[in-house]
Amino acid sequence: MNKSNRRKFLLTTASAGAAAIVHAQPLQQNDRKIVHHVFFWLKNPGSTADRDKLVEGVKTLSKIEAIKEFLKREGTCLIIGPHHDVGVSENLEQRQMEYAHHGDPLVPRQQRFGKYTRSLMKGLGVPVENKFGLRPATIKGTTKLTPLSIDKDLDTKGLLNGVSTFNFHMHLPHYAVTAEDNNLIRVLARQPIDLSKPHPFIEAGNTEFNMFLWMPPAGERVGDILIADSTIFTTLFGGDESLERFWKNIASL
Repeated sequence: MNKSNRRKFLLTTASAGAAAIVHAQPLQQNDRKIVHHVFFWLKNPGSTADRDKLVEGVKTLSKIEAIKEFLKREGTCLIIGPHHDVGVSENLEQRQMEYAHHGDPLVPRQQRFGKYTRSLMKGLGVPVENKFGLRPATIKGTTKLTPLSIDKDLDTKGLLNGVSTFNFHMHLPHYAVTAEDNNLIRVLARQPIDLSKPHPFIEAGNTEFNMFLWMPPAGERVGDILIADSTIFTTLFGGDESLERFWKNIASL
């Protein structure tokens, strides 16, 4: 839309809105509301891809508002499960290192998940970013995970009572906390990493990654928000008494 047409569109719309106000019946004192209109236009009006991105963005906003309303109710809980983000670096050698670390030939050197979930978390004020695809440490000769490092002092709701591990998966995300306020979100469990093969995250001095996080109620939100990898939602990647106990804890919230 060129500047001339855009100006005409806005002036026409504004005039129509003003006319509606002039001819409307007088409002009662307690019925007064502010109506906010937002208009979008595309720089490339002929681009189907740009249009589809805009439509998806608007849909996401409506979903975020619906979830916010849901979390205002007592006894509610939202579990968000963003998956791995492999090969974000433009450095091809680093991508190769990440690929060799997780060891899954079915996953390409760049496979990025969770963009929609990231937009959802941003809209809900969840200060978390899913990073990498890290291979978790296992008990030698098995695919059973090395037990989680659990902060029981922070787990005041007992979400991890009787829980020692989650599912094994070859490439799990690290949930990096982006907020400085430690009270806003709590890292309840960290997973030891398989250190047998190098990874940039290991080279930075890390031996564990954030596996399970909890955002306690705050402000108008009385529901809990939990962050854990999507693999815990299915038995496709295994399951045992520990995972079963975890879901029983969640169900009893």
